[in-house]
Amino acid sequence: MNITVITDQPNNNIFDLNNHNDFGFNIKTHKSSTYFQADSSTDVFIVDYSGSKRIDFATTRELRNKSNGGIIMIGPEASADDLIIALEMGADEFITPPINYRELSARIRNLGRWSRLSHSGNSDEESKATKENSIIRFSDWELNTIRQVLKSPSGQLTKLARNEFMLLNILLNNRNKLLTREQLLNHLYNRDWHPSDRTIDVLIGKLRKYLNDYRKEQALINTVYGIGYIFAVEV
Repeated sequence: MNITVITDQPNNNIFDLNNHNDFGFNIKTHKSSTYFQADSSTDVFIVDYSGSKRIDFATTRELRNKSNGGIIMIGPEASADDLIIALEMGADEFITPPINYRELSARIRNLGRWSRLSHSGNSDEESKATKENSIIRFSDWELNTIRQVLKSPSGQLTKLARNEFMLLNILLNNRNKLLTREQLLNHLYNRDWHPSDRTIDVLIGKLRKYLNDYRKEQALINTVYGIGYIFAVEV
């Protein structure tokens, strides 16, 4: 798996990935101040600001605009605001030191699988069959599961970030079922939820914005306070 680490730290310990349990990653490093050419062979980018006082989110936004690779941001400290901004800029994950290399490896592999699926090619026959089954329709909306594009009833197209697409896909595959935050987080990132983790709430907010879903009595995404969410649509 190809990993690109973008960092301003000359002796960054993220490079120790190569020395932990033989993870077998092919790792390249670049300075964030100069790296703007996203390599299509990269499965996962790690944007590291763990040793900085201020996070520059522009690098993440630039990468998301140019690449389908997974993006993990590492910030200097736990901050709800940083998490929200990181997700808004297109990051799939936001973590803070100390780094647990086994956990980081699991997150990299999880994102890498999605990245490789999005780049994989099909034969003409497979492509035709896939295309016919790639559209999920709900309440006059359409989700293209190959392009990860959401189409509104008026025809407006919105390209979803990977984590946004994954969450919407999970909700659509579990229509009219209560899903807890823990279940959603486990589906997305294979990790447990804890009360201070706002990742799911932030992503739900973004989906509501795309869907213009603010009608209390007819909302698609319904909050069950203290528990989770229900995607309420006709089957």
